[in-house]
Amino acid sequence: MVVKSRQSKRLMFLIWLLGCLSIVVLIPVYNVATLDRRPPVVQFTSAEAFNSPISPGSYLGVRFYREKIRNDCPVSTNIEMVDVDGQVMLFHDGSDAPGGSKDEPAWTRSFHIPANTDPGTYILRSALSYQCPGISLPFTYDLPVVPFRVKLKDK
Repeated sequence: MVVKSRQSKRLMFLIWLLGCLSIVVLIPVYNVATLDRRPPVVQFTSAEAFNSPISPGSYLGVRFYREKIRNDCPVSTNIEMVDVDGQVMLFHDGSDAPGGSKDEPAWTRSFHIPANTDPGTYILRSALSYQCPGISLPFTYDLPVVPFRVKLKDK
C-alpha cells in the first residue's frame, strides 16, 4: 500500500510539473503565433500639393494616397525640401501617431515653408518609419515626391 501511494504521489507531481512547464512554454509560443506581422501600409500610390503655388511663410498642404491596413503603429517622419539647384532644407522630424486612419484613402499633412524661402520650384521628399508593437525592426517607406512652387511674397 505504501509503495502505491508513493508512486501515485510521484505520478501526480510529474503531471503537475508537466502542466506547469507546458503553460510556461505555450504562452510565448501563442504570443509569437498570434503576432500581427503585416506591414502597416501596403503601398503609397501618389502624392499631391493641393495649395501650390504658395507664399513664403505659409503652410504647404500635402496629401499622400496609400493603402493602409493597420492602425496600431506609430510613425515618425523625415521630410526635406529640395530646390532646383539640389540645395536641401530639412524639416524637423515629426511624429504622428498613428499616421492617419486606415479607413481613409489619404493622409493629409501641412508643412510650414520658412519665410526666407526664395521663389522657385521645389520638391518635397518624405520618408516614414512605422514602429509596430512586437516587431523590433521598423517598416520604412520612401513616399512619392511632391513638386510645388513658391511664389513671390504677397505685399
